[in-house]
Amino acid sequence: MYRKVVNLVATAAGVAAVVLSGCDSADTKAAGELVSQASQAVENRNSTLALSLLDSLQHAYPAEIEQQREGMKLRPRAMELSIMAQIQTVDSVIAVLADTHHMLSDKMKTISSPELVEAYQTPAAGYNANFINTTGVQPRVDRAGQFYLVSSMNPGGISHESLTFISGSDEVTTEPVPYDGELNYHLNGSETVTFMPAKSDTIGSFMVAHRGAPVSVRFNGAKGKSHTIKLTQAQTDGMADAYQYSQSVIKGRDLTVERERLDRQLQVARDQQARLNEE
Repeated sequence: MYRKVVNLVATAAGVAAVVLSGCDSADTKAAGELVSQASQAVENRNSTLALSLLDSLQHAYPAEIEQQREGMKLRPRAMELSIMAQIQTVDSVIAVLADTHHMLSDKMKTISSPELVEAYQTPAAGYNANFINTTGVQPRVDRAGQFYLVSSMNPGGISHESLTFISGSDEVTTEPVPYDGELNYHLNGSETVTFMPAKSDTIGSFMVAHRGAPVSVRFNGAKGKSHTIKLTQAQTDGMADAYQYSQSVIKGRDLTVERERLDRQLQVARDQQARLNEE
């Protein structure tokens, strides 16, 4: 009886070993196929596919040590290809933004005087040196490249806090700037409001989208009163130009930082390749 039990246990162990061996062989084959496909994707410079295959290898077959090692050697090369593609895209966009900045910089006028806290730029077309003593809206770009608006009502009388830009059936309104004596102040019967960049961005986008179309501006008073004016074509184009000029500065600066980050990542990927190839 004892011998029968021993034989049964031995037989069961043998069957289990064969089954497990079969499973290991299947996993090894599948993992090897993923490595082969990833290697081919790298050769074809398809970094997206290569990284996807290597991720599948890592998650599906963590116990396949040899195949994981091969995958580790392939990953830095795939990363290098991916980063180089990103750099190419970033460089292309930077070049377009640089062209836009160069083209529009000639259309901008720098305003500077001891009376100003800091200098700003505004479109030369439609520029009115006596703007503060009239009723209108002036687009500006600060030293950091941010687009913002300043509105003036002279004479005032409605205590305006926001602006609504209207073109056909489309319109957009700034967030209100309540009277505070600083960003919204009254002087000698006139009203001047500064709409900071966060409150002006949607207006800039609106003006670009409606470039060439008639645009009106409604000054919205604190107690329901309003006053509407029509912008000239020069004013409409100038506002769109100022916003696009601002975007070329801000996005160009952001992408330059992104380019530097990608350069660092590229160096890391290449260092990893060199280190793994030495092992």
